[in-house]
Amino acid sequence: MKKILLVVFLIFLIFQMVVMATEIDVGAAATNRTSEKFTGTYMVIVNPADGTGKITSVEIYAVTGYNLTLVEVATFYVVSGNFLSTRDWEYIGNVTAGSKQTFVVDLNVVAGDYIGIYFASGGKIEADSTGTYMSKAGDNIPCTNIEFSSPVAGTISLYGTGETVAVGIKWNTQTISKWDEQVITKLNGLP
Repeated sequence: MKKILLVVFLIFLIFQMVVMATEIDVGAAATNRTSEKFTGTYMVIVNPADGTGKITSVEIYAVTGYNLTLVEVATFYVVSGNFLSTRDWEYIGNVTAGSKQTFVVDLNVVAGDYIGIYFASGGKIEADSTGTYMSKAGDNIPCTNIEFSSPVAGTISLYGTGETVAVGIKWNTQTISKWDEQVITKLNGLP
């Protein structure tokens, strides 16, 4: 009986469920900057997503006195050159001007994606000459294979954070996430 219990214990040690969450971020800090950008679709490309997973929080800083309206945020990926498509997007609504505002979102993101925003005329978002961004007049969220401007110097106050989760089974110090070409999500009913 002791040998059976020892074997069972060893099996549990060998097949440990591994769930590793890593923080990811995309975009530029939502701060009070020295300039501003008017209505349109903008993407921050200076800090692409550093992981694959979900963006769960977005920070936006609108210029004092210029609330943003009809705001949409999105993750974008490069199709080729300056042609981009939205991976995922959400309608936020209005953003109060004069300070950093934080919104809960659920955006799919892949490492290398950009974060972007659209807001209607009358609003202004904080901007400056550091970093790099791309833009296109009008509402381009969502979009499929649309040509944006060439990257230009500058950035806007738009920042997203979230996490990526890798699920697998650890065996002999190696994480196994697939078995017979199927993604492993449970072992013996455990998530």
